[in-house]
Amino acid sequence: MQNVSATGMKIRLVAIPTFPAGFDITQFADDGDPLSVDNVDIASAAPALNGDMVVWSQPNIINARISVLPGTEEAKNLGILWDVNRTGKNKVSAQDVVSMVITYPNGDQKICSNGAILSGVPYDGGSSDGRLRTREYGFAFETVV
Repeated sequence: MQNVSATGMKIRLVAIPTFPAGFDITQFADDGDPLSVDNVDIASAAPALNGDMVVWSQPNIINARISVLPGTEEAKNLGILWDVNRTGKNKVSAQDVVSMVITYPNGDQKICSNGAILSGVPYDGGSSDGRLRTREYGFAFETVV
């Protein structure tokens, strides 16, 4: 039997220069995917002139999204990270280099490195059922091992 439970997963996120010591993420959302990762194309294929298939490798970025409960330390820290990396009028980005270590309940780990925060939630929103909306933050990474 395979146990595919994600209960107990945690993420250690480090962002240099903003959070050089890093922080743990364990307060995941209950109404959204806690950690979602996009499919990544690693190659392309096409027919050559005479119908022979040709294949070539292509580098690509690994995109991930983390959803956390509003009002938690994780939401506050991710909000800070998003804000210091946002540009705007009279505002310069911190240009943090982000890495994260995902630890699964079975002890397996994935290390994502040379990344950046791409998107996030500027402040808490509300839903029609009377609760604060889940905060989702998007990241891109160059390497995963």
